[in-house]
Amino acid sequence: MSDFAARLCEALERQYHLYEPYRTLCDMEGVSLADLKAMSKAGDVYAIPAIPADWFKRIKGKGLFEKLADLKTPGQWLVSSSTSGDSSYTWRTAADIQSIADSFVKAYQVVPSCKALAFSPDVDFLTKVGQRFAIDEKPVTFYATVPSRAAANVFMNMDYMARLNVLRTVWAMAITKGKGRPVLDLQTNLLQKALQESEKNNTPLAFASSVLMLYPTLNGLTRNYQLGKNAYFLTGAGGWDGKKGSTQGSSINKTQYVSDMCKKFEIPEEAISTNFWDIYGTTENGKAQAGPYSQEYEDFVFEVGDDVKLYIIDPLNGRPALKGQKGFPRFISPYGVEGFAGVSIQQGDTFTVVSTCDDGSVRQFTHISRSSGEEGEGGVGCAYEMVEGVRV
Repeated sequence: MSDFAARLCEALERQYHLYEPYRTLCDMEGVSLADLKAMSKAGDVYAIPAIPADWFKRIKGKGLFEKLADLKTPGQWLVSSSTSGDSSYTWRTAADIQSIADSFVKAYQVVPSCKALAFSPDVDFLTKVGQRFAIDEKPVTFYATVPSRAAANVFMNMDYMARLNVLRTVWAMAITKGKGRPVLDLQTNLLQKALQESEKNNTPLAFASSVLMLYPTLNGLTRNYQLGKNAYFLTGAGGWDGKKGSTQGSSINKTQYVSDMCKKFEIPEEAISTNFWDIYGTTENGKAQAGPYSQEYEDFVFEVGDDVKLYIIDPLNGRPALKGQKGFPRFISPYGVEGFAGVSIQQGDTFTVVSTCDDGSVRQFTHISRSSGEEGEGGVGCAYEMVEGVRV
C-alpha cells in the first residue's frame, strides 16, 4: 500500500474505536470496521462513510462536536466564524495545526514571496477575537489565525490593511451594551506607500485575503497604477456571494473583478492565469486548495493537493461525479486528524468536476456554491467577520 493508504487504514480504525457517533454512522450505512479497512486498501475510499460538516457546528450539530473530539489528547479548539452565528469546533493537536499550516504554506507559494498587503486584521487581533468563542476552560483559537501565521511565514514583508480603532470600538460596545463589533480602520497610508514603491521600483506586490475588503478598496483608487505582471492577487475565505451578516448584499462577479483589476493595474491578458488566485479551505477538513482564474470557466479552477483525496458525490446515485458534473465534496485524509474525527468529511457546498485522477478522485474543481443558506469557515461568514465594520 502507499503511505496514504496505510495511514488512512490506521486513522480509520482509530476513528472507529474512539468516536461513538462515527460508529453509529457506519452502522446506519451497513459498514463494519473490516469494511473500512478493505475500502482503504482497495482504493474504494469514496464509499467510506463521511461525517457531515454540520456535525461540528455547535448549534446545528446539537453538541456532537464534543463527542467527535479526543479531549484526552493535548490540544485546543479551533473555531470557525459564521454569519449564521453557528460556528464549527474541531479539537486539534499541535501536529494537526502544523498540518493545516503546511497545507496553506503550499497554497500561498503559488505566487512569488514578495511584498504583500493582507486585507484583514493582523494575527494578534484575530487571536483576541477567538477568545470570545470560548465554551469551556480549554484553550480556543480562531481558525483564521493558522492560515494568517502561515502567510506571514511565506510573505516575509507583509502589511495588514485593517487596524483596530480602539475609541470607536469602545463607543460601539457601550451603545450596544457589549454586542457591537470591533471597528477597524483601513490603513490607506500603507496601501499608497506600497503601490507607489512597486510602481516606481518595478517590484512585485501581492494583494491578499478578503475579496470583500480588497476589491472595493482597490477599485476605488483615484488613479491607475502601472504594475503590470508585478500585481498578484491571492484571495481566500470566500465572500463572492456578497453576504454581510444576516443581510443579502450584491455578489461579486469574478469576471468583472478580474477585468477591473487588470484595468486598475494595467495587467496584460496573458498574465491573468498566473496572477489571479483564490483559495478554498474549511475548518472541518483543514486543507487548502489554490486555484488560478480560468477565462474558459470564468471562475477559479482549484487543484487538489496530495495531502487529501476529494470525491465529488453525485446526489442521485451516491457515486463519484464525472467531468462536468456537479455534486457534494467529500474530503478524505489521514493527515491532521489526531484530535478529532476528521478522516472523512462531507461539506455543505457543491462543486463541479473539471478533471479526475485514475482512481476517480478529483484533480481539479470549480464553480463552488452553497447548497443551503448557511455559511461556515471558507465561505462568506469568515470573510465578513474580518470585514464588517471596516471604514474604507
